[in-house]
Amino acid sequence: MKVAYLFTAFPALSQTFLQREIRALAAAGVEIDIHSMWTPSAVPSWKPAPSVTLHAWSRSGLFDNPLRSLAELAGPTRLGLLPRAAKILLRHSPRSREDIANAALAGAFALRRASTFRAARYDLIHGAWATAPATAALLLGKLCGVPYSFGAHAYDIHRNGGDLFLPYKLRTAALIHTTTQMNVDYLSGLCPEARGKIVLARRGLPELPPLGPKRAIPACGPVRLLSVGRLIPKKGQIRQIEAVSLLKKEGLSCELRIVGDGPLHEALAGAISECGLQNEVRLLGPLPESAVRAEYAWADLFWHTGIIDAEGDRDGLPNVIPEAMAHGVPVISSDAAGTTEAVLDSETGLIVPGGAPEGLASTVRRLIQEPALRERL
Repeated sequence: MKVAYLFTAFPALSQTFLQREIRALAAAGVEIDIHSMWTPSAVPSWKPAPSVTLHAWSRSGLFDNPLRSLAELAGPTRLGLLPRAAKILLRHSPRSREDIANAALAGAFALRRASTFRAARYDLIHGAWATAPATAALLLGKLCGVPYSFGAHAYDIHRNGGDLFLPYKLRTAALIHTTTQMNVDYLSGLCPEARGKIVLARRGLPELPPLGPKRAIPACGPVRLLSVGRLIPKKGQIRQIEAVSLLKKEGLSCELRIVGDGPLHEALAGAISECGLQNEVRLLGPLPESAVRAEYAWADLFWHTGIIDAEGDRDGLPNVIPEAMAHGVPVISSDAAGTTEAVLDSETGLIVPGGAPEGLASTVRRLIQEPALRERL
């Protein structure tokens, strides 16, 4: 089987789970062409299998020569798509500049690459996300007469109501992949006729890391806390900083390391300084997968403080939660979105309703005072 995989930008440090997905498909004998609509600004090391080819486009190369792009529509079969495309656009008025940008990116990419995709004779075109990659997969599927599928996971289906054409794509795709039951129910509600095509497939690791003995935590600390995730509102890292501040005032020594990068870096750094936590909290920035594994080995506790942000964006089940579990690190989590599909309170982790700083601090104290509970988790 030969599959085209469409990404907005590939590879990305924050999407190592998709790299693992592609490696697993290649190991299963699938021939994969990865098409990246943009070349990422910082490309991590990526060693694909021999059956995987990466085609990355620069921003300047995508929109040049519009006449060549329009020429891709030559021929009565493809010209017949124009009235249908216009009808779809009229039914789905853009709600934001992001909607317009995603539609423009997908349309330009599909037109520029249609002849290449036809020549490649793919069996399936797959969009890694429900936004521009899925829209491009839809268009290329129509232009090439090939079925398409897409993944639907977090921001792409929840932020500002999800992608503009999501209901239409749910109806017309051959397959929709998601990773939480919460998303299955949500997508089925948007398009009941798609329920039979929605596949729930959890993320995984290629192998489980070895588990070593965990250190005893002194009653007064320091306790080593770890957080991994992009620095964006829905991750709620500001609550972690507030919780560390509370613990410090109560005389409990903490070390918090936050792995990840994003638009909130300066705001979080300012909060750390304002709370006088320069010695307790470190923003480590983005790290390669091997370095993140080392942080899991360092940590006593892992916490995830996800929320539903002002735009409705939320996590499904963040991959970092089962990764922390796999490394034998007890997990503290808020109850937002799909986290409780993995974190069962007092069974596989501890839940802090709403991820409130006071609740986070109290839960850390509890795990220090109850080593048997910590060991069981």
